[in-house]
Amino acid sequence: MKVLTHKDVMELLQVSDKNAYRLLKSKDCPTFKIGNQYRILEEDLITYLKQKDAG
Repeated sequence: MKVLTHKDVMELLQVSDKNAYRLLKSKDCPTFKIGNQYRILEEDLITYLKQKDAG
């Protein structure tokens, strides 16, 4: 299980800073916060993106 940071999401998905934050702040995205920083489990991100693609 790997916990991804905002920067990890940017690099993994090859998206801009703004788009990574938009994704992580999305109400239906399964993120959590540590302090004021968003985090997401790698498996949760993959599942979320697959569901969005299939939907």
